[in-house]
Amino acid sequence: MKKKRNYVFLLLAICCISGCGENSWSVENEVLTEPQYETKSIIQENETVQVYDGWERMESQFEYKDVKYVYYPHVENKIKGVSYIEDSYDLDFSFAAFKNINCPSGCNSIKHKAEGCESQCNSQPELEGANSEKANNPLMVVKEGENVSSEGKGNVHDKTTIDKFIVETQDVQAVSFAIYEDFFDTIPKLTVKLYGIPVTLWEEELGNTMEFSWKQYGEFENQYYGTWENQYQDNNLDKFDLLAEKKIEKTGVYYIDYNDLHEKGDYAQILIVLNFDKEMPYTYRMCGNGIYEISDKAAYDEWKDSHMDYYIQ
Repeated sequence: MKKKRNYVFLLLAICCISGCGENSWSVENEVLTEPQYETKSIIQENETVQVYDGWERMESQFEYKDVKYVYYPHVENKIKGVSYIEDSYDLDFSFAAFKNINCPSGCNSIKHKAEGCESQCNSQPELEGANSEKANNPLMVVKEGENVSSEGKGNVHDKTTIDKFIVETQDVQAVSFAIYEDFFDTIPKLTVKLYGIPVTLWEEELGNTMEFSWKQYGEFENQYYGTWENQYQDNNLDKFDLLAEKKIEKTGVYYIDYNDLHEKGDYAQILIVLNFDKEMPYTYRMCGNGIYEISDKAAYDEWKDSHMDYYIQ
């Protein structure tokens, strides 16, 4: 662990999207200027945070008897648009603001019935009041890039109820990665892969009517993604088509253009798969809760051409 001087820092806004005007936060469909990738130092006066050996401390909200504090890597210069680990603990964190800041030119932010594309691990240091558990990142995490949601009115508490479903799609998705490459001495190598589930396989397992139960869908996930406990050991992702991949070597906001992916084949759903090369005590956060539709293709194409280094393709 890189040693940091132990003293009180002026508070850096833990919401990575600070600095955006208050009015722009309130309108979800407002298209802001293009995201900025350079670092931003944001100082809020008259408040302080405690930093110990490089770790920032906050009082624990968990109901563990011996856990007084939660620690997370202190980042003095945050990258605008990135959602850091502390944002997951912040009840006031605004996903609408996060989506607006990362909205490409020529796009509008949209809201789906089923949302939530996040993955994270927060390893705790051996400091007073911290949870002594050294949390390891998983070797593989499978998230839905395009979410399955219920369209019917079936009993949500009964997972065997046959219901009507829809795969909610989008044109573009912003995916934020906070990997703390400058904080840890070593980090696991992260590769993001995008897989398409062929329509033929989907219909073979779930039918072509989009009517099934959550139990059936869960069994489909377990069979082809692997179970949550052993995804990297027990999965059949080779039955899916690998459409794109990218090594994530620095913290930032990256993009997926789903129109490009669907042009390569006929897919019922797209998956986002995170692959780490090793397990180790590590803190990272992935947040993919920025989804958009293209409203002005010419403006979007121009923006995309100038940001291709940040596309997963």
